[in-house]
Amino acid sequence: MARKTKSKFNIVILKRLFSSRLNQQSISLSSLIKYSTDEKKTVVVVGKVLNDERIQKIPKLSICALKFSSAAKQRVLKNGGTIYTFDQLAKNNPMGKNTILLRGKKTKTSGKKIQNQISKKKHLNSSFDK
Repeated sequence: MARKTKSKFNIVILKRLFSSRLNQQSISLSSLIKYSTDEKKTVVVVGKVLNDERIQKIPKLSICALKFSSAAKQRVLKNGGTIYTFDQLAKNNPMGKNTILLRGKKTKTSGKKIQNQISKKKHLNSSFDK
């Protein structure tokens, strides 16, 4: 769709889809609820949507994501929400109007934690007095 429509939304989606899995961060239901202010808008996540058990009430949401945890999917559908794939979103809304594009925190991924641990070890082992 990005090549056909010249929409900035589609270009961003295409870029995130081609990114590595390390850069496709997951996001929790609590973050989706926090940033989705309007029920008419569709929340788009290029990554995985995870369940958050701390949240008791989930409003009616329409979500498009690559993957869903089974518990998150059940809770959204149980509360009257809708779940879309990217194919369905492209057919229903090719220009990306009435959507909110979200992504998880980059610092929360396991790969980033491992990189930080390695860099700390290298820093501690290096000698500055040569």
